[in-house]
Amino acid sequence: MRSAFIVIVLLAGAVVLLASASPAVAADAGPVTAPPPAAPPAAAAPAAAPPKAATSPVFGKPLPSAQLRYNEGEALARAQAWPQAETAYAEATKLNPDFAEAWNGLGHARKMQRRYPEALAAYSQALRVRPDFPQALEYLGETYVAMGKLDDARATLAKLKPLDAALADKLAHAIEGGGPASGW
Repeated sequence: MRSAFIVIVLLAGAVVLLASASPAVAADAGPVTAPPPAAPPAAAAPAAAPPKAATSPVFGKPLPSAQLRYNEGEALARAQAWPQAETAYAEATKLNPDFAEAWNGLGHARKMQRRYPEALAAYSQALRVRPDFPQALEYLGETYVAMGKLDDARATLAKLKPLDAALADKLAHAIEGGGPASGW
């Protein structure tokens, strides 16, 4: 009985023929030759490269994201480093002008430096992006209180009450006391 087997292996786009047979079969079959090489597979379209982070033209390092700068602003605000927090928040708003939390943080940092008109402008931007943003409304009202604009503070309180009772109570306390709420 004659037995033979042939194995075809595809290696790196080339066909390799492996043959094995008993010596008697091999003598009867003649030389084993490989078929001509198969055409290389069609080149696949190159995979899309993942988006690269924007890099600094000077240092070649990744530029910070709006979220990163906002997070830095939050950390600086907790440390009461108001000028540095203001810078971080301002950069976040430049990177993402629709980042309501960054606008709110910018307003708060300015309020804490008693730069009230600039704080009002930042809160206005936060409320442009998110009109029913309770924290921005509370800080806006507190800024009005600090400026002695109690009628504006009361109008802001009326907008805040249906959104967040706790923040509305805090603002009401500031209005009643005519000064900043505790924890400013």
